[in-house]
Amino acid sequence: MTKALELRNPPSVNVAKTNPATIPQPGAVLPSEAWSPNDRELKRERRKQSNRESARRSRLRKQAEAEELAHKVETLTTVNVALKSEIDQFTEKSQKLRLENAALTEKLKNAQQGPAQEMTLNNIDEQRNSNPGAKLHQLLDASPRADAVAAG
Repeated sequence: MTKALELRNPPSVNVAKTNPATIPQPGAVLPSEAWSPNDRELKRERRKQSNRESARRSRLRKQAEAEELAHKVETLTTVNVALKSEIDQFTEKSQKLRLENAALTEKLKNAQQGPAQEMTLNNIDEQRNSNPGAKLHQLLDASPRADAVAAG
């Protein structure tokens, strides 16, 4: 039992008589009552510096994340513009194909009615192919019949 008490409250010994194993080593954990005010202040300053470095790393990490997100926004905006342009092109092609389909459907109806009307449509096709400006004029015309013929 005496040894346990001695370990808890070691007797004050002369430093010259102690062996090196009993002298506290740097970095060793000492009970808080054994720390001098300078040791406490030193530990406090180290903790402050560590916290500053941690905050700095956190700010840098957040900045890198923000830059990465900004880059993604730019990339996605570019992709979005490209996709919108592609949609517009497909919409335009779709409209042209609808007009062509309507013209072909009309041509088929006329072909079923008689060969005389078919020849008239062939003449219209020949005129349209010989004058490209006429096709534009026909497309701009408000008549659905003219649209169908112009697209054909």
